[in-house]
Amino acid sequence: MPLLRALAALHLVMVFALHSAHADQIVLKNGDRLTGKVVSKTDDTLTYRTEYAGEIKVRWKDVVSIATDEPVTVMSADGKLEKVRLERAGAGDAKLVSEEKSHDVRLADVAHINPPPHVTGTGVTYGGRVSLLASASRGNTDDGRVYGEGQLRARAKAYSYGINFQAEHKEEKSVTTAQNYWLGGRYNRVIDDQRFAYVRASARNDEFIDIRLRTTLGGGLGWKFFDTEKEHFSVLGGLEYAAVDRKDRVSDSYPAFGWGVDYRQWVLDDHLQLYFNQTGFSSLRSASGDVTFRTRTGVRIPLAAKLSANAQVNYDYESDPGPGRDKTDVQLLMGLAYDF
Repeated sequence: MPLLRALAALHLVMVFALHSAHADQIVLKNGDRLTGKVVSKTDDTLTYRTEYAGEIKVRWKDVVSIATDEPVTVMSADGKLEKVRLERAGAGDAKLVSEEKSHDVRLADVAHINPPPHVTGTGVTYGGRVSLLASASRGNTDDGRVYGEGQLRARAKAYSYGINFQAEHKEEKSVTTAQNYWLGGRYNRVIDDQRFAYVRASARNDEFIDIRLRTTLGGGLGWKFFDTEKEHFSVLGGLEYAAVDRKDRVSDSYPAFGWGVDYRQWVLDDHLQLYFNQTGFSSLRSASGDVTFRTRTGVRIPLAAKLSANAQVNYDYESDPGPGRDKTDVQLLMGLAYDF
């Protein structure tokens, strides 16, 4: 029996040693050693996959040593790409080893590990999100509601584009009290690190505020004040043309000034994201022209790898919604979102 126990213990040690020998390893400033797989490094965050905790995020400034079992793509601060294995060097350094040569590099000079296609300029990176809220009640209160929104994003080095969609249906005592949709799309062309030119279009239907269909088309310039995985803030403005097909009143069309604001930021060590988004336009036909805007403000809390819980306030404003209709519409929404 003692011999069997000894053999079993030796087997476990050999398995562990074999596993460690074929895994990536990082050492942190506090002395912790992590064994797993390097997924990517972007901005100031290293994404690392472990068997015991799944994917984890590590601050790059806390990494003092890194080694990979297989080649990874390393992008330096000057944009140079190398397919190499990383080996340990001095504290704060790494050795980049390829079949032809090897050299040391400061970890602070590593901009990306396994960068996405839009960063390297070799292709397009796709992503998006779908959010859904549904509720129903029967008895003293008989109502139901379905609200959903989604977005698709594509990014390349020289351009990006996206499509957004929102739809809502609400009933109270078997009577429809809200039914609308909004569809928008935008194409951006990069000018430099901060500026971009854009073209955008939208279509909206909401007969409860006398809009059978309103379409807009226009373009202008935008500015990105910062744009990383952790935080983003951009604004845009330009000229647009709006055409409104009304249900009860005379249809209309007019030139307008359009704008947009997009802000999002991860806080509390990436456990919560704050976001604010607004799109709108104001008629240029008169000094007191029609003003319309949509605002989405909320918080997002990750629940799993791609699933999150959302709490969001929708604030919609129409300066001329028609007789007997309110100018503002405010909704508090809570639901789930799935990223892809």
